[in-house]
Order: sequence, then C-alpha cells, then structure tokens
Amino acid sequence: MARKSKQRKKPHERTVGPGEEYYAYLKSDEWREVKLRYMQSKLPKDCYVCRIAWNNTFHFHHVTYKTLGCERLMDIVPVCPTCHNAIHDYHKAHPEMLLRVATKRMRRAHIAKLVIDYPSPEEIEAFKTAKGGFTKVQVIKWGVPWPLRKGWKDRLIRKYYENRKPA
Repeated sequence: MARKSKQRKKPHERTVGPGEEYYAYLKSDEWREVKLRYMQSKLPKDCYVCRIAWNNTFHFHHVTYKTLGCERLMDIVPVCPTCHNAIHDYHKAHPEMLLRVATKRMRRAHIAKLVIDYPSPEEIEAFKTAKGGFTKVQVIKWGVPWPLRKGWKDRLIRKYYENRKPA
C-alpha cells in the first residue's frame, strides 16, 4: 500500500487564490493580524510613494501576490489611496512588468517629480485629450492627486516656475 505524501506549503508560498477568495482574505482575521504586525514593527508607516504621514485612509499594498496569505512584512508597503490607485493604473498600463518593479518605479517617478521636472504650461496643454481633459495616469505622473480639484493646473504651473528660480 503506497503512502500518500502530504503536500506541505512552502514558507512564503501563496495560499490565497484570485478573485473572491482574495477579497475574502482582505476581510479576514489573518490579514488584520498581518497589518497589525506591520504597524507594531519598526518599518516605515508613511506612504511608500509620496511619503505623506500615515493616516487611517491608508492601504497596505502587496508588492507581490506570490506570497498572498503568508506575507512577509517586506511584501507589503503602506500607501495613500491616491498612490495605491496610481501604482495599479501604472501596472495595468505595463502588464509585462512585475508588480514589485511597477511599485518601485512609481516611487522613483514621484521622488523625481519632487526634485525636478514639473511640466511647463506648454507641456500641460500638449497632454490634453481630444475632449480637452487629462488622463488620470498622466496627472498622477505629474504628482497631482486624483480626483482633480479646482486649481490643480495653476498649482502645477506655479511649481514649475518655482523650480526654475535661480538659487
């Protein structure tokens, strides 16, 4: 009589499937415990992308889904809702890219926008869609929070000119 070998889960191997199982997991006690462990750790609590201070609207973003259900704390990062949406929008626009890479690129892009390279008024106008608006992905790349608020374009243009003043 042959013995059936038990298939044991490897450490840090995905245990949660896609779809409804994923959403059920996000409501589970296990996921709450992971978030609590993160909050009690010495890991940064500010937004991974834009670095604003933690608040109760923040999400925990999985930088990989390979370990879903048995996450290491290094597999999640806190992000504000705007940056979380931006990461997933960017990843959808670049499906060949790993989610971890897309997350890091969004962070680098945001940091670069803080240092230099605000769009000029001409560049802003050039990115208008055929209907005269702007795409969510484009304005988020410029560091503008979505949804757009009144005066966003004026603030962006002001930052462009402030960054070009001689020191």
